[in-house]
Amino acid sequence: MKLGSVSTLVVPAPGADPIIGRIDRAAALGLSVIGIGFRDNQDSGYMASVAEAAAKRGVELRTSSGGRLGSANAEERKADVARSIEYIQNVYRHAGITFSSIVNGPMSHNRWSPEPPMDERIGIIAESLATIAEAEKVSKTQVT
Repeated sequence: MKLGSVSTLVVPAPGADPIIGRIDRAAALGLSVIGIGFRDNQDSGYMASVAEAAAKRGVELRTSSGGRLGSANAEERKADVARSIEYIQNVYRHAGITFSSIVNGPMSHNRWSPEPPMDERIGIIAESLATIAEAEKVSKTQVT
C-alpha cells in the first residue's frame, strides 16, 4: 500500500526549497508518494534535482494538469489540452514522473453549469482526455 499526500498539505521547513523541502518532510512523515507541480519552475535541471531528491528518500512523485477540457469553446479547449500535454511530457522527460491526474476546470464548471449540456460536456471531456492519453503514450515510447 502507498500512502501519499498532495503537496499543499506537507509543509517544508522554513527556508527549504518548496518542492524538495516537501519531499524531505513527506519522507520524515512516512509518506511514500507526494503530488507536486512544476508550474513555477520547469527548468530541466531543477526537475532532475527534484527527481534525484525523491529517489534518495524513496518518495514517488506524481503531478497533475488540466484546464478547460470540457469547454464549449473549441479554441480554449484545444489550448488547454496542448498545454497539459506539453507539461506532462516535460515532467516525464526531466523528472521521471509517470503518474498524472487530469482535472477539468474551472471550479465553476461543474454539473450545474448550463452550457454545454451535460451529455455533450461528457463527450467533450472524454475526447480531451483521449487526446492527452494518446500523446502521453506516444511520448513514453519516444523517451524510453
